[in-house]
Amino acid sequence: METIKKPIVTSMEFLYFIPNHRGGAADSLPQEIHDVWGRNDKGDKYSGASAWTAKGPGGLEGSIIMRGSPAAHVGFEPNRQTWKKFGSLWIGLWSDYRPTPDDLKRCGEQTTGLGYYRLSDGNSWLLPTVSALPSYLGYDDDGQPSGKIVTRQYRHLQELGAQWFDKFVAAVDKSDAKTATDDSENPKEETPEENRSTTLRCETSDFVACLAINYRVGPHEVSLLEMPLPFDIQVATLVLSDFVLDRDVAKKKSD
Repeated sequence: METIKKPIVTSMEFLYFIPNHRGGAADSLPQEIHDVWGRNDKGDKYSGASAWTAKGPGGLEGSIIMRGSPAAHVGFEPNRQTWKKFGSLWIGLWSDYRPTPDDLKRCGEQTTGLGYYRLSDGNSWLLPTVSALPSYLGYDDDGQPSGKIVTRQYRHLQELGAQWFDKFVAAVDKSDAKTATDDSENPKEETPEENRSTTLRCETSDFVACLAINYRVGPHEVSLLEMPLPFDIQVATLVLSDFVLDRDVAKKKSD
């Protein structure tokens, strides 16, 4: 009996299937892929492998694209790949080779933070903090230095970090006040973790924005990684705010 040799998986990047598309990895890509790949300020380039298939996901013809080495194997193998349709675009991954932070990290120097944090997928991710976001020195109307100003591209994350720091402090103050004034016979004290889970909420898009600074991910890629869980969101927003209450919430991985 002849043994069928499986192609060697040379990269664990996400796969993209573009129906009715013919071309290379940099030709006429949907904006969604450019949004994930195209942070040129980090040195990312649109290099990658592509292959046309007559029968891809959904039984459609089109191109399968993967960022990375042009020699990488990108054929359609439904028995070895997992695919999900997002609008007109399909995104997939090798079922036995899920992308890791090392596979997805952006080119060039990464934006540092308080360190690496282990999230619900079991991997350690470098989460940025407001103080580490790219910035420049601002000047007032008198021509005097007025302090560090976060660049426009990341200013929404600065605002997000400030908002969630204020919300966190307010939640802790409220919890402390409740404990101090509760005169019931058997007051129920919330643990710090319970308090956070009921008072801190953040949109998934904010979590994705935090990860996307250092990694080539968007909301759909994050979904395929089966993230975020509430724990992931809480950790990311607290780290972004340059404030972590204790190491039981987010354990820093030292290199």
